Amino acid sequence: MPVCGVPDNLYVGREYEKGTQDLRGLLKGASDAKFDFVVVSLFEKPRADKPYDHEGQYELQPSTISDLSLDSKTWSSAVVGKLSDCVNMAEAYTPAARERCRQAFEQELAWASHLGVYGIVLPPPQDASCHLYAAALGRVGLSGICTSQLMIRIPLLQEQVGVQVDGWNTWNRCRLLCDQSARLQVALELTADLPETDMELQRWLAEPVRAVFVPADSFLTNKQGFPVLSKRHKSFLMQLFRNKVQIILQGLPEGPGSEGETDKYLHYTARLFQSRPAPTPQEQFELPYHDYLQAPLQPLQDNLESQTYETFEKDPVKYVQYEEATFRCMQDKLALGKKNIVVMVVGAGRGPLVVAVRSAASRAGADVKIWAVEKNPNAVVTLKHRKLLEGWGNVEVVSEDMRYWDAPAKADIIVSELLGSFGDNELSPECLDGAQRFLAEDGACIPCKCTSFLTPVTTTKLWNDVKNYNDVAHFETAYVVKFHQAFYPTSDI
Repeated sequence: MPVCGVPDNLYVGREYEKGTQDLRGLLKGASDAKFDFVVVSLFEKPRADKPYDHEGQYELQPSTISDLSLDSKTWSSAVVGKLSDCVNMAEAYTPAARERCRQAFEQELAWASHLGVYGIVLPPPQDASCHLYAAALGRVGLSGICTSQLMIRIPLLQEQVGVQVDGWNTWNRCRLLCDQSARLQVALELTADLPETDMELQRWLAEPVRAVFVPADSFLTNKQGFPVLSKRHKSFLMQLFRNKVQIILQGLPEGPGSEGETDKYLHYTARLFQSRPAPTPQEQFELPYHDYLQAPLQPLQDNLESQTYETFEKDPVKYVQYEEATFRCMQDKLALGKKNIVVMVVGAGRGPLVVAVRSAASRAGADVKIWAVEKNPNAVVTLKHRKLLEGWGNVEVVSEDMRYWDAPAKADIIVSELLGSFGDNELSPECLDGAQRFLAEDGACIPCKCTSFLTPVTTTKLWNDVKNYNDVAHFETAYVVKFHQAFYPTSDI
């Protein structure tokens, strides 16, 4: 059973180092220990007493007798398969050795795809350049032969040719050589030592990390004798939880009598996941829009649909802040001796700003006259209906374009939410400039100003989403996005 959480659950698997023919028994033991899936090698390791032939023909040796060991549903939901180290080309110094690695890659991927496993874990590249590894992966793994999800196992820090390298650099080279294929994901392995800076860790938050291997030797032991992670390990894992990663516990004690020790690691992981703070109303509202490309709206050109208005109105923060700003502005007007306050809501939509202004007036004890100006005739129907239904006696609904309407009086306050996105797709300056003639000399606009900022951002998912359109126009479109799985390489804008 997955670990329950809000707004999502956590799936925890266990990696088994030793192969077994009794895969069904292995799965039962893992399920009894409350693991959701297992990670096992799908192929036999070469015997230590047998010389390894780097250049001969590769012979496939599955670790299970056949695919009949499990039914297809169990293969696809409870087993993640690992390929053998035979596919790694770091030591393939001759054309014959490289050909043998290619054969291993092709045959092992074909067998794993035939089994229909939940996912396939590829061994980490052992050479700094990754050229041969990526070439074989692109030719065999990403060309349509394999249909399962591919994950490259990448340690945070890795020894390559006697030098410790940052795993992100290895992953970055490999995925670029594979043309940033969306089918390629990361099985990130925590290491006892972490990169020096938090910035190096946060780069992973923008990458397609599907699973995280947590080795038992990366845990510390607290005073009570229980396994715990260091503060940096724990903080990094908590950030990865936001991206719905799955956890794979590695190197746990195996054999009879080890259940108690294993349970400690699983219990700690579950407790850590469930210690996340509950999402705020704003975060709950934003969940469906995480890393989703939204075409910018053009309400001046197009009349918005009811569903779009409804989405706007669910914002749990915006209209509360509008009410507070209007309330304070009204207080200032009353303090200056203003008795009757005229408010114009330009671009009133279905009326959420009208409600905010009326509520602010009630709190301030102000006598107000409200003009609700809206050009969309469909939204005007709703405004008139609400005026009758909710008793908006101090509201006059005006079905006009604010740029051409002749107001009967000057406004003390003009309220608008025509902010738009970066690039001003809603044309707020053009529209509001036409409404400035309505404003009294001592009047105020809410908001009184807005500022756009630029900052670099890395986001693999959105890059692939835009790239899939296969044209330049979409790369130049100013999409509206709630960034989630993203990395900001600069701390200051």
